Amino acid sequence: MHDWGDEKSLQILINTASSMTTDSRLLITDMVVPNTNAPRQMAWEDLNMMTIGGVERTERQWQRLLESAGLEITKIWRKKDAEHAVIDAKLV
Repeated sequence: MHDWGDEKSLQILINTASSMTTDSRLLITDMVVPNTNAPRQMAWEDLNMMTIGGVERTERQWQRLLESAGLEITKIWRKKDAEHAVIDAKLV
């Protein structure tokens, strides 16, 4: 999802949500930048993505994007010192 700005990502998520049921789960593996005090490498990756029209999102940005598509985050799995996480989302 980081290859796409919010508008295109939202459309992808809306299309995905439309095919989900209340038992479905959406798993997204992507970078989840801390809301504050992001590690330097994560901030650098975000700057790199901006040059091609993408973005590395903070947890707050993921929450807003998914909510806009009718989804809610149920859990975010993170591994210590790993840049990427797994976001578990379901229909609201």
